[in-house]
Amino acid sequence: MAKQIAMVKSREGQQAEVTKDFIVEQMEKSVKWLYKAVIAIYNGQTQDEKVSQATSHDNGIGFSGCDAYILSSFAEQINVRGFLTPKQIEIARNKMKKYAGQLARIAAANRCRNTAEV
Repeated sequence: MAKQIAMVKSREGQQAEVTKDFIVEQMEKSVKWLYKAVIAIYNGQTQDEKVSQATSHDNGIGFSGCDAYILSSFAEQINVRGFLTPKQIEIARNKMKKYAGQLARIAAANRCRNTAEV
C-alpha cells in the first residue's frame, strides 16, 4: 500500500507533512488537535457502534473494541460540552496514539477531496 501523505499549513503559512508522527506530536501539544482527532475517529464509527459505544464491525475504521466505550464517551462529551477534564485528556492522549495511521489516511482523503473541489 502506498504511503498517503497530506499537507497542512502552519500558522506561519508553511506546509507541514501530515504523518503519523506529526499527528501524535500535535495531539500531545494541542488539546484542539486531540479533540478533532477523537471526533474524526468517532465519525468513522457506524451508527450502531456510536449508539452502543462498542465495536461491532471489523472494517478497519473507528475505535478498537477495547477503546470504543471510553473514547466514544469522550467524543460525545466533546460534542456536547466542548471539553474534557484534565484526566480524560491524559487518557485520550495515551489511547489516541494508536489511531495516528487512521488519522493520516483521513487527512490524505480530505486533502484529495478538497483538491478535487478546486
